[in-house]
Amino acid sequence: MSIKKTYFIIAYDISENNRLQRLQRLISNQFLQLKYSVYYGHMTTKRMDSFIIAMQNIIHPNEDDLRIYEV
Repeated sequence: MSIKKTYFIIAYDISENNRLQRLQRLISNQFLQLKYSVYYGHMTTKRMDSFIIAMQNIIHPNEDDLRIYEV
């Protein structure tokens, strides 16, 4: 039995350079960069849940915009 992987698009607009660089490093290790702040890739939904928490620990919720789309 194989584990089902789901495809995601991640897009962001980060207002502070340090947070931007940290988020870019995190995402680029797992996803393919399509545009400057848009990434595409796949992982299991369980792993994605952990990945979302890691991204949320970097961004500032009132100043930054992070969007994740399941495709």
